[in-house]
Amino acid sequence: EILYGHLDDIRALLFSSDDKYIISGSSDGTIKIWDFERRGRDLIHYFQFKEEVRSLVLTSDNKYLVSGFGNGHIRIFDLHLKQLIYTFEEAHLDKVVSLFISRDSKYLVSAAQDGSIRLWETRLEKEESDDEVYIFQDAHLDDVNAVAVTHDSKYMVTGSSDRSIKIWDFQNKKLLHTIEVAHKQSITSLTFTQDDKFLLSGARDRSVKSVSYTHLRAHETPEHLVCRLLLEKKK
Repeated sequence: EILYGHLDDIRALLFSSDDKYIISGSSDGTIKIWDFERRGRDLIHYFQFKEEVRSLVLTSDNKYLVSGFGNGHIRIFDLHLKQLIYTFEEAHLDKVVSLFISRDSKYLVSAAQDGSIRLWETRLEKEESDDEVYIFQDAHLDDVNAVAVTHDSKYMVTGSSDRSIKIWDFQNKKLLHTIEVAHKQSITSLTFTQDDKFLLSGARDRSVKSVSYTHLRAHETPEHLVCRLLLEKKK
């Protein structure tokens, strides 16, 4: 089934964890919430802004939605009240293209095309937030396009247009290792398997790679690619 509801590119898309809702964000400045139980036929609510929406993430309880914008702003919404509750003004100097929120919803990680990665304390239940808690130094030499954090929140991995993947000790905010040339072109996406044993990375060279992080947990360098799948166009 095809849903129509945006006037420009859809930049971010996600399901609620209970599979009841679809949330979409677009370059037309809208965030739309759809009823998935009715296969998206009903638009439940929408938010309208002047800036393009570039990234979305939900808290684990589906109560709060966080969105990154093309002007560097980050906004937090209470989906139960269907209202904006906080804005990080100019959180970054360029488009906020990737977000991660911890399972307890206390911390937010944002990555942007200015090459920066920042950690924020959300204080969602108090409906207030502080400035960034930490800026990850020596992040990347180009746009940071993707962030992934293990389910136990021990490790964070970031991918960039500089073609590198960096592995961080998330709790101690320390860079552990850099895979200098992980792909031939820009890294565009990262995700961990549910057991955190493998990381999948995607890039603009049309390749997907799987990296084993058993070595990382044994304090060894995680450079062994256990498989590689090239998604090449048929000639």
